[in-house]
Amino acid sequence: MATDIRRHRISEVKRDLLRTSSTLMTLAEKWGYSDASHLTREFKSLEGCTRGEFRRQFAGNQASC
Repeated sequence: MATDIRRHRISEVKRDLLRTSSTLMTLAEKWGYSDASHLTREFKSLEGCTRGEFRRQFAGNQASC
């Protein structure tokens, strides 16, 4: 159950990364992370890349890491 919640939150962060120019701190606050570094660790753990790498890859027409 906890893993499903973590995956859902990261899915929503990914959506916001692609649709907004929100800062990492703003996204961390919005999705209930204690700080930006916690979100960064969680994102990399579940996605295998950083949020910056994710954005760059999507810009190159690849929606995942």
